[in-house]
Amino acid sequence: MKTVGNQPSGDIVELSWDKARQELLGLNDELVRIIDEISPGRQFSLFKIKYTYGSEVVQKGQFQLPDSFGHLRQIGDSNIPESLQNKLSYNFGSNPVGVVLNKSAELYINLDDRIIPFAIIPPGKVFGTWKILDDGISHCPPRFSWDLTAGARTIFMLPKISKEVKHLKLCHDYLLASDKPASLLDHHKIFTEIASYPELKDVWSMDFLFFSGKWFEKIHSNDRRWDKFKQYLLSSSWKATEFWRNKFIWDLMYTRIQNRQGIKPSAYVSDLVKHLFTLSLGVLPGFVPAVDDSLAPVSLIQKAYIESYRLDDYIPVIMHPAHFHANLPQQRLYYSMAMPTAMELAPKSNERFSMLEYLFHTKSLLNKYLNEIHAGELGIGATPMCDIPSRVKFDYYHADVKEQKYREIVNSEEILGVDKVFASPVKGFEKNTVPPIKSSFFKGCVMLSS
Repeated sequence: MKTVGNQPSGDIVELSWDKARQELLGLNDELVRIIDEISPGRQFSLFKIKYTYGSEVVQKGQFQLPDSFGHLRQIGDSNIPESLQNKLSYNFGSNPVGVVLNKSAELYINLDDRIIPFAIIPPGKVFGTWKILDDGISHCPPRFSWDLTAGARTIFMLPKISKEVKHLKLCHDYLLASDKPASLLDHHKIFTEIASYPELKDVWSMDFLFFSGKWFEKIHSNDRRWDKFKQYLLSSSWKATEFWRNKFIWDLMYTRIQNRQGIKPSAYVSDLVKHLFTLSLGVLPGFVPAVDDSLAPVSLIQKAYIESYRLDDYIPVIMHPAHFHANLPQQRLYYSMAMPTAMELAPKSNERFSMLEYLFHTKSLLNKYLNEIHAGELGIGATPMCDIPSRVKFDYYHADVKEQKYREIVNSEEILGVDKVFASPVKGFEKNTVPPIKSSFFKGCVMLSS
Protein backbone atom coordinates (compact mmCIF):
# COMPACT_ATOMS: atom_id res chain seq x y z
CA MET A 1 0.00 0.00 0.00
CA LYS A 2 1.37 3.42 -0.91
CA THR A 3 0.22 6.95 -1.62
CA VAL A 4 0.80 8.20 -5.14
CA GLY A 5 3.05 11.12 -6.03
CA ASN A 6 2.39 14.11 -3.81
CA GLN A 7 -1.12 13.05 -2.95
CA PRO A 8 -2.17 13.47 0.69
CA SER A 9 -2.56 10.15 2.48
CA GLY A 10 -5.94 8.59 1.83
CA ASP A 11 -6.93 10.55 -1.29
CA ILE A 12 -5.18 8.23 -3.76
CA VAL A 13 -3.65 4.99 -2.54
CA GLU A 14 -2.14 2.29 -4.75
CA LEU A 15 -2.94 -1.22 -3.56
CA SER A 16 -1.82 -4.71 -4.46
CA TRP A 17 -4.56 -7.30 -4.82
CA ASP A 18 -3.97 -8.80 -1.35
CA LYS A 19 -4.82 -5.38 0.16
CA ALA A 20 -7.57 -4.45 -2.31
CA ARG A 21 -9.48 -7.68 -1.75
CA GLN A 22 -10.08 -6.62 1.85
CA GLU A 23 -11.95 -3.59 0.54
CA LEU A 24 -14.21 -5.77 -1.62
CA LEU A 25 -15.02 -8.52 0.86
CA GLY A 26 -18.70 -8.33 1.73
CA LEU A 27 -19.39 -6.03 -1.23
CA ASN A 28 -18.62 -8.31 -4.17
CA ASP A 29 -17.51 -11.72 -2.94
CA GLU A 30 -17.98 -13.31 -6.37
CA LEU A 31 -15.39 -11.00 -7.90
CA VAL A 32 -13.03 -11.61 -4.97
CA ARG A 33 -13.23 -15.39 -5.49
CA ILE A 34 -12.56 -15.08 -9.22
CA ILE A 35 -9.50 -12.87 -8.77
CA ASP A 36 -8.20 -14.98 -5.88
CA GLU A 37 -8.03 -17.92 -8.29
CA ILE A 38 -5.82 -15.86 -10.61
CA SER A 39 -3.58 -14.75 -7.72
CA PRO A 40 -2.31 -11.67 -9.61
CA GLY A 41 1.14 -10.29 -8.83
CA ARG A 42 1.97 -6.86 -7.41
CA GLN A 43 2.19 -5.35 -10.92
CA PHE A 44 -1.61 -5.73 -11.13
CA SER A 45 -2.28 -2.78 -8.88
CA LEU A 46 -5.53 -1.01 -8.02
CA PHE A 47 -6.15 2.52 -6.81
CA LYS A 48 -8.39 3.50 -3.93
CA ILE A 49 -9.46 7.11 -4.51
CA LYS A 50 -11.51 9.34 -2.23
CA TYR A 51 -13.88 11.99 -3.60
CA THR A 52 -15.91 14.55 -1.68
CA TYR A 53 -19.60 15.13 -2.33
CA GLY A 54 -20.39 16.55 -5.77
CA SER A 55 -16.93 15.82 -7.21
CA GLU A 56 -17.09 15.29 -10.96
CA VAL A 57 -15.30 11.98 -11.27
CA VAL A 58 -15.97 12.08 -15.01
CA GLN A 59 -16.65 15.43 -16.67
CA LYS A 60 -17.70 15.34 -20.34
CA GLY A 61 -16.00 12.00 -20.74
CA GLN A 62 -12.76 13.02 -19.02
CA PHE A 63 -11.68 11.10 -15.93
CA GLN A 64 -10.67 13.42 -13.08
CA LEU A 65 -8.45 12.91 -10.05
CA PRO A 66 -7.74 14.99 -6.94
CA ASP A 67 -4.31 16.66 -7.00
CA SER A 68 -2.11 17.26 -3.94
CA PHE A 69 -4.37 20.13 -2.85
CA GLY A 70 -7.60 18.19 -3.35
CA HIS A 71 -8.49 20.01 -6.58
CA LEU A 72 -9.85 17.89 -9.40
CA ARG A 73 -7.63 17.55 -12.46
CA GLN A 74 -8.14 15.68 -15.72
CA ILE A 75 -6.10 12.51 -15.98
CA GLY A 76 -3.76 14.08 -18.56
CA ASP A 77 -3.04 17.21 -16.49
CA SER A 78 0.62 17.93 -15.68
CA ASN A 79 -0.24 18.05 -11.97
CA ILE A 80 -1.13 14.35 -12.05
CA PRO A 81 1.96 12.12 -11.67
CA GLU A 82 3.00 10.49 -14.94
CA SER A 83 3.03 7.04 -13.34
CA LEU A 84 -0.60 7.48 -12.38
CA GLN A 85 -1.52 8.67 -15.86
CA ASN A 86 0.15 5.62 -17.40
CA LYS A 87 -1.77 3.22 -15.17
CA LEU A 88 -5.23 4.79 -15.32
CA SER A 89 -5.62 6.43 -18.74
CA TYR A 90 -6.32 3.22 -20.69
CA ASN A 91 -10.07 3.78 -21.05
CA PHE A 92 -9.82 6.94 -23.19
CA GLY A 93 -12.98 9.01 -23.17
CA SER A 94 -14.20 7.41 -19.95
CA ASN A 95 -13.14 6.35 -16.49
CA PRO A 96 -11.01 3.31 -15.67
CA VAL A 97 -12.91 0.18 -14.73
CA GLY A 98 -13.91 0.62 -11.11
CA VAL A 99 -15.97 -0.49 -8.14
CA VAL A 100 -17.82 1.75 -5.69
CA LEU A 101 -16.70 0.95 -2.14
CA ASN A 102 -19.15 3.05 -0.12
CA LYS A 103 -21.98 5.55 -0.61
CA SER A 104 -23.30 5.74 -4.22
CA ALA A 105 -22.47 7.62 -7.41
CA GLU A 106 -24.65 8.94 -10.23
CA LEU A 107 -23.93 8.41 -13.91
CA TYR A 108 -25.80 10.97 -15.99
CA ILE A 109 -26.06 12.64 -19.39
CA ASN A 110 -25.98 16.44 -19.53
CA LEU A 111 -28.03 17.82 -22.42
CA ASP A 112 -28.72 21.41 -23.38
CA ASP A 113 -32.22 21.46 -21.92
CA ARG A 114 -32.15 18.78 -19.22
CA ILE A 115 -30.07 16.27 -17.30
CA ILE A 116 -30.81 12.57 -17.64
CA PRO A 117 -29.92 10.40 -14.62
CA PHE A 118 -28.74 7.19 -16.27
CA ALA A 119 -27.72 4.98 -13.35
CA ILE A 120 -27.12 4.99 -9.63
CA ILE A 121 -23.97 2.96 -8.89
CA PRO A 122 -24.15 1.33 -5.43
CA PRO A 123 -21.34 -0.23 -3.37
CA GLY A 124 -19.89 -3.37 -4.91
CA LYS A 125 -21.02 -2.54 -8.44
CA VAL A 126 -18.40 -2.82 -11.20
CA PHE A 127 -18.69 -0.06 -13.83
CA GLY A 128 -16.78 1.33 -16.80
CA THR A 129 -16.43 -1.99 -18.64
CA TRP A 130 -18.26 -1.29 -21.90
CA LYS A 131 -15.37 0.23 -23.81
CA ILE A 132 -12.56 -1.94 -22.48
CA LEU A 133 -14.45 -5.07 -23.58
CA ASP A 134 -14.88 -3.83 -27.16
CA ASP A 135 -11.33 -4.90 -28.03
CA GLY A 136 -10.67 -2.21 -30.63
CA ILE A 137 -14.24 -1.64 -31.86
CA SER A 138 -14.43 2.07 -32.63
CA HIS A 139 -18.16 2.90 -32.69
CA CYS A 140 -18.20 3.79 -28.98
CA PRO A 141 -20.30 6.70 -27.74
CA PRO A 142 -18.74 10.15 -27.95
CA ARG A 143 -16.79 10.89 -24.79
CA PHE A 144 -18.77 14.04 -23.98
CA SER A 145 -21.91 11.98 -23.42
CA TRP A 146 -21.15 10.82 -19.91
CA ASP A 147 -20.66 12.47 -16.54
CA LEU A 148 -20.19 10.81 -13.19
CA THR A 149 -20.49 12.44 -9.76
CA ALA A 150 -19.66 11.36 -6.25
CA GLY A 151 -23.16 11.24 -4.80
CA ALA A 152 -26.26 12.46 -6.60
CA ARG A 153 -26.26 15.14 -9.30
CA THR A 154 -30.02 15.28 -9.93
CA ILE A 155 -30.89 16.18 -6.36
CA PHE A 156 -33.13 18.96 -5.07
CA MET A 157 -35.20 20.20 -2.14
CA LEU A 158 -38.98 20.32 -2.46
CA PRO A 159 -39.68 23.52 -0.50
CA LYS A 160 -38.91 26.75 -2.33
CA ILE A 161 -35.39 27.90 -1.44
CA SER A 162 -35.00 30.91 -3.73
CA LYS A 163 -35.85 33.80 -1.41
CA GLU A 164 -33.14 36.43 -1.94
CA VAL A 165 -32.58 37.61 1.65
CA LYS A 166 -32.61 34.10 3.10
CA HIS A 167 -30.24 32.82 0.42
CA LEU A 168 -27.80 35.67 1.12
CA LYS A 169 -27.74 34.68 4.80
CA LEU A 170 -27.00 31.08 3.79
CA CYS A 171 -24.19 32.35 1.54
CA HIS A 172 -22.75 34.36 4.41
CA ASP A 173 -22.87 31.49 6.89
CA TYR A 174 -21.46 28.85 4.54
CA LEU A 175 -19.22 30.96 2.26
CA LEU A 176 -21.29 30.18 -0.82
CA ALA A 177 -20.67 31.75 -4.22
CA SER A 178 -23.81 30.51 -5.98
CA ASP A 179 -26.77 32.73 -6.80
CA LYS A 180 -30.18 31.73 -5.53
CA PRO A 181 -31.50 28.75 -7.53
CA ALA A 182 -33.61 29.48 -10.60
CA SER A 183 -34.67 25.84 -11.06
CA LEU A 184 -34.55 22.51 -9.27
CA LEU A 185 -31.40 21.58 -11.19
CA ASP A 186 -29.57 24.52 -9.61
CA HIS A 187 -29.88 23.03 -6.12
CA HIS A 188 -27.01 20.60 -6.60
CA LYS A 189 -24.38 23.31 -6.97
CA ILE A 190 -25.50 24.97 -3.74
CA PHE A 191 -25.62 21.63 -1.88
CA THR A 192 -22.07 20.89 -3.07
CA GLU A 193 -20.84 24.26 -1.81
CA ILE A 194 -22.47 23.67 1.59
CA ALA A 195 -20.71 20.29 1.82
CA SER A 196 -17.43 22.03 0.87
CA TYR A 197 -17.60 24.47 3.79
CA PRO A 198 -14.19 24.14 5.52
CA GLU A 199 -15.62 22.86 8.79
CA LEU A 200 -17.79 20.30 6.97
CA LYS A 201 -15.72 19.17 3.99
CA ASP A 202 -14.71 15.87 5.62
CA VAL A 203 -18.25 14.97 6.71
CA TRP A 204 -19.18 13.22 3.44
CA SER A 205 -16.85 11.43 1.04
CA MET A 206 -16.91 8.22 -0.94
CA ASP A 207 -14.27 5.77 -2.12
CA PHE A 208 -13.79 4.15 -5.50
CA LEU A 209 -11.48 1.28 -6.36
CA PHE A 210 -10.05 1.53 -9.89
CA PHE A 211 -8.22 -1.20 -11.78
CA SER A 212 -4.94 -0.25 -13.47
CA GLY A 213 -4.53 -0.91 -17.19
CA LYS A 214 -2.33 -3.95 -16.56
CA TRP A 215 -5.42 -6.00 -15.68
CA PHE A 216 -6.86 -5.62 -19.16
CA GLU A 217 -3.78 -6.61 -21.09
CA LYS A 218 -4.63 -10.14 -20.02
CA ILE A 219 -8.35 -10.38 -20.83
CA HIS A 220 -7.68 -10.14 -24.58
CA SER A 221 -4.78 -12.59 -24.41
CA ASN A 222 -4.75 -16.40 -24.56
CA ASP A 223 -3.98 -16.77 -20.86
CA ARG A 224 -6.76 -19.11 -19.70
CA ARG A 225 -6.28 -18.17 -16.04
CA TRP A 226 -8.06 -14.91 -16.82
CA ASP A 227 -11.08 -16.45 -18.57
CA LYS A 228 -13.37 -16.29 -15.53
CA PHE A 229 -12.47 -12.65 -14.90
CA LYS A 230 -13.24 -11.75 -18.49
CA GLN A 231 -16.46 -13.76 -18.41
CA TYR A 232 -17.53 -11.98 -15.23
CA LEU A 233 -17.04 -8.57 -16.88
CA LEU A 234 -18.84 -9.69 -20.05
CA SER A 235 -21.75 -11.14 -18.08
CA SER A 236 -22.12 -7.98 -15.98
CA SER A 237 -22.12 -5.78 -19.06
CA TRP A 238 -24.55 -8.07 -20.90
CA LYS A 239 -27.07 -7.90 -18.06
CA ALA A 240 -26.70 -4.13 -17.79
CA THR A 241 -27.49 -3.65 -21.48
CA GLU A 242 -30.45 -6.04 -21.73
CA PHE A 243 -33.06 -3.31 -22.12
CA TRP A 244 -31.03 -1.27 -24.61
CA ARG A 245 -30.32 -4.32 -26.77
CA ASN A 246 -34.05 -5.03 -26.95
CA LYS A 247 -35.28 -1.45 -27.14
CA PHE A 248 -36.24 -1.77 -30.82
CA ILE A 249 -38.71 -4.51 -29.85
CA TRP A 250 -40.43 -2.24 -27.34
CA ASP A 251 -40.54 0.58 -29.89
CA LEU A 252 -42.23 -1.81 -32.32
CA MET A 253 -44.67 -2.79 -29.60
CA TYR A 254 -45.65 0.86 -29.02
CA THR A 255 -46.19 1.27 -32.77
CA ARG A 256 -48.36 -1.86 -32.92
CA ILE A 257 -50.51 -0.63 -30.04
CA GLN A 258 -51.04 2.72 -31.73
CA ASN A 259 -52.05 0.97 -34.96
CA ARG A 260 -54.39 -1.41 -33.16
CA GLN A 261 -55.99 1.46 -31.25
CA GLY A 262 -56.08 3.77 -34.27
CA ILE A 263 -54.42 6.57 -32.32
CA LYS A 264 -51.77 9.11 -33.19
CA PRO A 265 -50.55 10.70 -29.95
CA SER A 266 -48.29 13.73 -29.83
CA ALA A 267 -44.61 12.85 -29.89
CA TYR A 268 -44.12 14.58 -26.54
CA VAL A 269 -46.79 12.52 -24.76
CA SER A 270 -45.63 9.35 -26.49
CA ASP A 271 -42.07 9.90 -25.26
CA LEU A 272 -43.30 10.51 -21.71
CA VAL A 273 -45.23 7.24 -21.72
CA LYS A 274 -42.23 5.32 -23.04
CA HIS A 275 -40.13 6.84 -20.27
CA LEU A 276 -42.63 5.78 -17.60
CA PHE A 277 -42.37 2.21 -18.88
CA THR A 278 -38.58 2.48 -18.74
CA LEU A 279 -38.79 3.70 -15.14
CA SER A 280 -41.14 0.85 -14.21
CA LEU A 281 -38.58 -1.66 -15.47
CA GLY A 282 -35.90 -0.12 -13.26
CA VAL A 283 -33.74 0.75 -16.27
CA LEU A 284 -33.47 4.50 -15.63
CA PRO A 285 -33.87 6.23 -12.26
CA GLY A 286 -36.83 8.26 -11.14
CA PHE A 287 -36.93 10.15 -7.83
CA VAL A 288 -37.56 9.27 -4.19
CA PRO A 289 -37.39 11.25 -0.95
CA ALA A 290 -34.00 10.85 0.73
CA VAL A 291 -34.05 8.91 4.00
CA ASP A 292 -30.28 8.61 4.56
CA ASP A 293 -26.93 10.08 3.49
CA SER A 294 -25.99 7.41 0.93
CA LEU A 295 -26.26 9.78 -2.05
CA ALA A 296 -25.55 13.13 -0.36
CA PRO A 297 -24.92 14.71 3.03
CA VAL A 298 -28.68 15.09 3.34
CA SER A 299 -28.82 15.69 7.09
CA LEU A 300 -26.12 18.37 6.84
CA ILE A 301 -27.96 20.18 4.02
CA GLN A 302 -31.28 20.01 5.84
CA LYS A 303 -29.67 21.45 8.97
CA ALA A 304 -28.21 24.34 6.95
CA TYR A 305 -31.57 25.25 5.46
CA ILE A 306 -33.43 25.07 8.76
CA GLU A 307 -30.88 26.90 10.91
CA SER A 308 -29.29 29.33 8.45
CA TYR A 309 -31.78 29.83 5.61
CA ARG A 310 -34.67 29.67 8.12
CA LEU A 311 -36.97 27.49 6.03
CA ASP A 312 -40.21 28.74 7.63
CA ASP A 313 -42.26 25.75 8.78
CA TYR A 314 -41.66 23.40 5.84
CA ILE A 315 -40.12 19.97 6.21
CA PRO A 316 -36.88 20.09 4.16
CA VAL A 317 -37.61 17.02 2.05
CA ILE A 318 -34.80 16.30 -0.41
CA MET A 319 -35.37 14.19 -3.52
CA HIS A 320 -32.69 12.15 -5.23
CA PRO A 321 -32.59 9.59 -8.06
CA ALA A 322 -33.29 5.90 -7.49
CA HIS A 323 -34.19 2.80 -9.49
CA PHE A 324 -37.59 1.16 -9.17
CA HIS A 325 -37.84 -2.52 -8.17
CA ALA A 326 -41.27 -3.85 -9.05
CA ASN A 327 -40.51 -7.23 -7.47
CA LEU A 328 -40.07 -5.67 -4.02
CA PRO A 329 -43.05 -4.75 -1.80
CA GLN A 330 -44.05 -1.15 -1.06
CA GLN A 331 -41.77 0.39 -3.65
CA ARG A 332 -42.55 3.96 -4.73
CA LEU A 333 -40.93 6.13 -7.36
CA TYR A 334 -41.82 9.58 -8.68
CA TYR A 335 -41.58 11.28 -12.04
CA SER A 336 -42.37 14.96 -12.49
CA MET A 337 -43.18 16.78 -15.69
CA ALA A 338 -41.58 19.81 -14.03
CA MET A 339 -38.28 17.91 -13.89
CA PRO A 340 -38.03 16.20 -17.33
CA THR A 341 -35.47 13.39 -17.41
CA ALA A 342 -36.64 11.27 -20.35
CA MET A 343 -33.93 9.97 -22.65
CA GLU A 344 -36.01 10.89 -25.68
CA LEU A 345 -38.31 13.87 -25.36
CA ALA A 346 -39.84 15.63 -28.34
CA PRO A 347 -40.85 19.30 -28.02
CA LYS A 348 -44.36 19.96 -26.78
CA SER A 349 -46.74 20.00 -29.71
CA ASN A 350 -49.13 22.56 -28.23
CA GLU A 351 -47.78 25.27 -25.95
CA ARG A 352 -51.34 26.23 -25.05
CA PHE A 353 -51.79 22.99 -23.14
CA SER A 354 -51.24 23.26 -19.40
CA MET A 355 -49.11 20.82 -17.42
CA LEU A 356 -52.35 19.35 -16.11
CA GLU A 357 -53.68 18.74 -19.62
CA TYR A 358 -50.45 17.05 -20.67
CA LEU A 359 -50.62 14.89 -17.56
CA PHE A 360 -54.17 13.87 -18.49
CA HIS A 361 -53.12 12.91 -22.04
CA THR A 362 -50.15 10.99 -20.65
CA LYS A 363 -52.43 9.04 -18.32
CA SER A 364 -54.87 8.27 -21.14
CA LEU A 365 -52.19 6.97 -23.48
CA LEU A 366 -50.45 4.93 -20.78
CA ASN A 367 -53.76 3.28 -19.88
CA LYS A 368 -54.29 2.30 -23.51
CA TYR A 369 -50.83 0.70 -23.60
CA LEU A 370 -51.43 -1.13 -20.31
CA ASN A 371 -54.79 -2.49 -21.50
CA GLU A 372 -53.27 -3.80 -24.74
CA ILE A 373 -50.40 -5.47 -22.89
CA HIS A 374 -52.82 -6.99 -20.38
CA ALA A 375 -54.95 -8.41 -23.21
CA GLY A 376 -52.00 -10.66 -24.07
CA GLU A 377 -52.23 -10.42 -27.86
CA LEU A 378 -48.90 -8.68 -28.56
CA GLY A 379 -46.68 -11.74 -28.33
CA ILE A 380 -44.55 -10.40 -25.49
CA GLY A 381 -45.34 -13.07 -22.90
CA ALA A 382 -42.62 -14.02 -20.40
CA THR A 383 -40.96 -10.61 -20.73
CA PRO A 384 -40.60 -7.94 -18.03
CA MET A 385 -42.87 -5.65 -20.06
CA CYS A 386 -45.67 -8.22 -19.94
CA ASP A 387 -45.72 -8.09 -16.13
CA ILE A 388 -46.05 -4.32 -15.79
CA PRO A 389 -49.90 -4.15 -15.75
CA SER A 390 -50.08 -6.59 -12.83
CA ARG A 391 -47.00 -5.47 -10.87
CA VAL A 392 -46.87 -1.68 -11.24
CA LYS A 393 -49.52 0.86 -10.30
CA PHE A 394 -49.45 4.36 -11.80
CA ASP A 395 -51.07 7.25 -9.93
CA TYR A 396 -51.30 10.83 -11.17
CA TYR A 397 -51.07 13.97 -9.06
CA HIS A 398 -51.18 17.72 -9.50
CA ALA A 399 -50.98 20.38 -6.79
CA ASP A 400 -53.67 22.53 -8.41
CA VAL A 401 -56.09 19.95 -9.78
CA LYS A 402 -59.78 20.77 -9.48
CA GLU A 403 -61.84 17.94 -8.06
CA GLN A 404 -63.56 15.74 -10.67
CA LYS A 405 -62.42 17.81 -13.63
CA TYR A 406 -59.77 15.30 -14.72
CA ARG A 407 -60.61 11.70 -13.97
CA GLU A 408 -57.97 9.75 -12.02
CA ILE A 409 -55.77 12.81 -11.45
CA VAL A 410 -55.93 13.79 -7.80
CA ASN A 411 -54.57 16.61 -5.70
CA SER A 412 -50.99 16.04 -4.59
CA GLU A 413 -52.08 16.34 -0.95
CA GLU A 414 -53.41 12.80 -1.35
CA ILE A 415 -49.80 11.56 -1.54
CA LEU A 416 -49.51 12.19 2.19
CA GLY A 417 -51.95 9.36 2.83
CA VAL A 418 -49.80 6.96 0.84
CA ASP A 419 -46.19 8.02 1.38
CA LYS A 420 -45.59 9.16 4.96
CA VAL A 421 -42.01 10.31 4.29
CA PHE A 422 -43.22 13.65 2.96
CA ALA A 423 -44.95 14.41 6.25
CA SER A 424 -42.21 13.14 8.58
CA PRO A 425 -40.28 15.93 10.35
CA VAL A 426 -36.48 15.79 10.35
CA LYS A 427 -35.08 14.41 13.60
CA GLY A 428 -33.96 17.29 15.79
CA PHE A 429 -36.08 19.80 13.90
CA GLU A 430 -39.59 18.70 14.78
CA LYS A 431 -40.91 22.29 14.61
CA ASN A 432 -40.82 22.08 10.81
CA THR A 433 -44.03 20.15 10.28
CA VAL A 434 -45.55 21.47 7.02
CA PRO A 435 -45.23 18.92 4.17
CA PRO A 436 -43.87 20.56 0.95
CA ILE A 437 -46.70 19.08 -1.06
CA LYS A 438 -47.35 22.28 -3.05
CA SER A 439 -43.86 22.10 -4.56
CA SER A 440 -43.53 22.63 -8.31
CA PHE A 441 -42.35 19.01 -8.47
CA PHE A 442 -45.92 17.88 -7.77
CA LYS A 443 -47.50 20.01 -10.48
CA GLY A 444 -47.74 17.13 -12.90
CA CYS A 445 -46.41 14.10 -11.06
CA VAL A 446 -46.69 10.33 -11.57
CA MET A 447 -46.15 7.88 -8.71
CA LEU A 448 -45.13 4.32 -9.55
CA SER A 449 -45.78 1.76 -6.82
CA SER A 450 -45.45 -2.00 -6.46
